[in-house]
Amino acid sequence: MITVYTIKFLLSIITFLSIVLISFQLFRIPIDHHYKSIGLTGVILGSLGFYLNNILKSELTPVVILVFFTLLIFIIHRYPFFYCLLISVFGTIVGFFVDFVISITSLKLNLTTLEQMKTSLLHSILLHLATFLTYFLIFIFLNKTKIGFFFLAKRFYRMDYLKSYNFLFAALLLVAVITTQIVMHFVKFPSIDQLIIVLGIMSIAMLLALWYAYKDNKKFIRERYQKNNDFPRQKN
Repeated sequence: MITVYTIKFLLSIITFLSIVLISFQLFRIPIDHHYKSIGLTGVILGSLGFYLNNILKSELTPVVILVFFTLLIFIIHRYPFFYCLLISVFGTIVGFFVDFVISITSLKLNLTTLEQMKTSLLHSILLHLATFLTYFLIFIFLNKTKIGFFFLAKRFYRMDYLKSYNFLFAALLLVAVITTQIVMHFVKFPSIDQLIIVLGIMSIAMLLALWYAYKDNKKFIRERYQKNNDFPRQKN
């Protein structure tokens, strides 16, 4: 039993470290300047996730993780709260989508079942390894292509940011993430295919929202700095 819990604990740490890395890379925050805080955040979230999933067996684990993720960024990095919320929500969406695709693909290919996902240590390890590999490839892709959001953190201290559509957009994404978790854990579907369809639609909607936000942010940066031919480097 101790060995099982040890393996699950390590898998949880690796998973959340990957999510934190992707979240920071997605926002073009220099990893080499923040590797210690990223490691600390990943270990704390991984430990919390392990405790909630395996000890308490809480259905609200994703929501609790999202809250703690936001607070940890806020406390450790001292970024504006709204900026921290964007990082945690967008990172959570990417994590959810990867987990959804890996799980559904495994189910449809008859590589595992819902029961084996919950009870089999071997299946759990293999799924986590597949998820980690996917996270790693996404991180490499983002790092090589430099695709990501570019925000000046200090701008989020201004109150007009909270009065603009940006706040509403982030709030809608947050509601979407929470709603998705509620649907996954509390709504009963007659068949797995119906669940796949519903979660698939939600995943596509959230990814489209991310893409829209990325395009809008890219347009803003181009209009803001291209006139002076002075594209700033991210300073966080």
